[in-house]
Amino acid sequence: MSYARAGTPADLTEESWNLNSTIAHGHPFKPGLAITDKPARWCSYCGWQYEVKGSQCPECGCPNSTLLKANQRFSLAMRNSTAQSRRKVELCWAVEEDALTGDIKRHRLDEISVPVVDLTTKEFHKETRCRTCGVGYSRVEGRVASETELADAKAGKIAAPSKFLAGAGTNP
Repeated sequence: MSYARAGTPADLTEESWNLNSTIAHGHPFKPGLAITDKPARWCSYCGWQYEVKGSQCPECGCPNSTLLKANQRFSLAMRNSTAQSRRKVELCWAVEEDALTGDIKRHRLDEISVPVVDLTTKEFHKETRCRTCGVGYSRVEGRVASETELADAKAGKIAAPSKFLAGAGTNP
């Protein structure tokens, strides 16, 4: 399914390296590579480099990163190839399409964090969902569920994981 856009977004035409010059500098002989000037974090999603003390990427908000040492070489991506990772999601992914007219109904994304327990895998997570429709977006802080959490999940006091996420289990 494709959605019309008014023109090409400016971030898709930005043909520069995704390089934070306060953290690293470009490799002198090999384009697409950089060398860190000090220890840093390298975002696993958009490739931005940021301070070690940061808990999530300041460009895209991703909590996953690789720790880089000072004077370590790493690969760069072009800003236009990672543009989608820096855009804020404003509309929920769940859409309704009228079968006859093809009209699409969408709603604003209003995120909430919900504790969930998967009874199949016995795991606890915090799941980000849309408050309006309940579609799941991500799970973080995964760990083994406690006996109390498992009992609460069986009793329906703790929600089951959303089926929308890949690999999501269902509570029997």
